[in-house]
Amino acid sequence: MTHDVLMPRLSDQVEEGVLVAWFVETGSVVQRGDLLAEVQVEKTSSEVHALQDGRIAELRVVPGGVVAQGAVLAVIDDNSAQPAAMTARPAASRESASTVPAGPAASPAARRLARELGVNLAELRGSGPGGRIVEADVRAAAKPQPRGAEGLL
Repeated sequence: MTHDVLMPRLSDQVEEGVLVAWFVETGSVVQRGDLLAEVQVEKTSSEVHALQDGRIAELRVVPGGVVAQGAVLAVIDDNSAQPAAMTARPAASRESASTVPAGPAASPAARRLARELGVNLAELRGSGPGGRIVEADVRAAAKPQPRGAEGLL
């Protein structure tokens, strides 16, 4: 059975938003609660999480694409029609897919802070859920730089 992943309603004044980034690819195996995408409406960013276990069957919006609130962003196939032997195989592919991420998993606030402080997210190791980069990780990475810069003056 398939399930639609919808653009969340983030604003009552605006009817459209932008898909900022995907954190999964078509064919990726996801579990309930996994981070799928980051979306933005006006200046409000939000994360889109999987509401059920399954495999990403289709990504319908490209990053940077404008999307109506409530529109379908992606489709998840929960594999309920497949025999148990076949559903065990995607779990192994999930591990290999997670070793080659599209980009570092980071909260929208951590991404914004990293841009402001000039921190490269690819060089950080996240301390959040599932190894996700959070603001504290970005702040910790930014602290040694000013101290080293002072010593050079």
